[in-house]
Amino acid sequence: MQDKRWSDTTKQWILVGIVLLLALAFYRFQRILTPVIVAILLAYVLHPTVSFLERRLRISRTLAVSVSFLFLLALISLIPLVVIPALVEQVSDLNLNLQEVLDFAMSLLSGPLVIGGFTIEASQLYDRAVAALETWVSTFAATSVNVLLSVASGLAWFVIVLVLSFWFVRDAPYLTQRIAALAPTDYQRDVRMLGQKIVEVWKAFFRGQLLLCLVVAVAVTITLTIVGLPYALLMGLIAGVLELIPNLGPTLAAVPAVLIALIRGSSYLPLSPFWFAVLVAGLYIVIQQVENNVLVPRIMGRSLNLHPLVVLIGILMGASLAGILGIFLAAPALATLRVLGRYVYSNLIDREPFPEQEKSATQEVALPIGKLERDNVRAVLFDLDGTLIDTDDSAIERWAGRLKAVDWLFRNRSPELFLRHLIMRGEGWANGALMVLDRLGLDPVVFAVRDWLRRLRRREPRDFPLVDGVGELLQALSVRYRLGVVTTRGRKDVLAFVNQIGRADLFEVLVSRDDVRRLKPHPEPVLKAADALGLPPEQCVLVGDTSPDVRSAKAAGAQAVGVLCGLGLLEDLEQADLILASTADLAAHLLD
Repeated sequence: MQDKRWSDTTKQWILVGIVLLLALAFYRFQRILTPVIVAILLAYVLHPTVSFLERRLRISRTLAVSVSFLFLLALISLIPLVVIPALVEQVSDLNLNLQEVLDFAMSLLSGPLVIGGFTIEASQLYDRAVAALETWVSTFAATSVNVLLSVASGLAWFVIVLVLSFWFVRDAPYLTQRIAALAPTDYQRDVRMLGQKIVEVWKAFFRGQLLLCLVVAVAVTITLTIVGLPYALLMGLIAGVLELIPNLGPTLAAVPAVLIALIRGSSYLPLSPFWFAVLVAGLYIVIQQVENNVLVPRIMGRSLNLHPLVVLIGILMGASLAGILGIFLAAPALATLRVLGRYVYSNLIDREPFPEQEKSATQEVALPIGKLERDNVRAVLFDLDGTLIDTDDSAIERWAGRLKAVDWLFRNRSPELFLRHLIMRGEGWANGALMVLDRLGLDPVVFAVRDWLRRLRRREPRDFPLVDGVGELLQALSVRYRLGVVTTRGRKDVLAFVNQIGRADLFEVLVSRDDVRRLKPHPEPVLKAADALGLPPEQCVLVGDTSPDVRSAKAAGAQAVGVLCGLGLLEDLEQADLILASTADLAAHLLD
């Protein structure tokens, strides 16, 4: 049978032809490119909401899209009714008419200006400025009809954008699959990884840009209100809106505020208008520096970490290609091009294009992590829950079972992981609350109520299941080291644990919450245990499963061992000197 496959030359010519046709189509239909891009962006923004409604309400995607668009149209209809009257009132209260500005400018230019030994006739500059302004006003009046036509055309394009966006978001899963299927089988992984990175860029942009606009608007409004600038709310709104323009926006937002300060001065600060304008300009510079060095790295992340010069060039290119839309999308578009460029470059030099994913896929975290200064250790102190007794995991499993009825809340993570994070984050606050109650003399009341509730539920006395291998570990360590318990449990529970294991002689010191004024992560429990042993804290090791255990030991000057057999996760125990999978593994690091 004759081979009908295209030759390499034919494929190359076909590819060149496709590129040329796409370039021609782009040039010929570039007018519709902007509405299509806006429709895609709107679909991208609405996609999470549509997916949420589809999944949670178990309705069809078409119905979910319809509900989302109805809500969007209702919101768009309400914005003019709520926002525009307030803006009109602010602008009318501003009362900075053209004649007032001209009078102020004339007062500044009433005499000659002397700069560097050169004299400039300021009146000539004033006449030229007035003539240019009159020309601009007359031109604007002559084109007012065109402005109205543009508004009508914009409304038509708005309807088209909504229709296009409806179909984009409705068929998003199908379109995504079809686009990914176009790639050869060997490049399917690369397409998925590129898609993930590009989605991260745009997600960071939209989420971060909205948050930045809100933070900057609030910061500018509060700051200008404090210094007494009139119409601070309007200036804050302008700053928030212009934050959409990368790099240039904050500078442009400062111009009207400085002009108002120069003309009106402060409402109560004893400064001349000139120095008040300097103060306002300085405040804008401070806000911009805080934004660039603190907010942007934390909110936007590294995905949009572009050099300002690159962003400025991108803004100019975007403005020439797509006007305001090009300015707004310059930063994420450049970041997307950077992702694609790195992929192409890595393949050109035969380098793995996604090394971080390759590393995470092929390597696991190897335990143990860190090392103890064993020669100086004289005593080993243990937390109870999650370290010596296995109550944490059992409690987590029990509560996770109770959350099965609402397992849809944990789509991206397991209920067990959620509970671990919740308890870890709340332990420090709970210990702090107990400390306050102790100082107020109310902690006996709280624990009495707890005991009463336990009796009311007719709970049997609890056993303390040991972590695997802990019994043998304690026996072996007691030969060489002095042992102790440092826990946030009450003394009654600690004594019950010691009696259960039948070796009260193993522990020389027992520090419970009843023995200290301040609980972990405060260093007092560790310091009290070291003092009772007659040892400096530097000769003690505290073994625990949570970050408060580690922080308490480090604050006291003792070494810390974190174990992953309790509540704590690896990231919670990063400050520990040694991290182990289980408490029983400690023998290999303290015994020969």
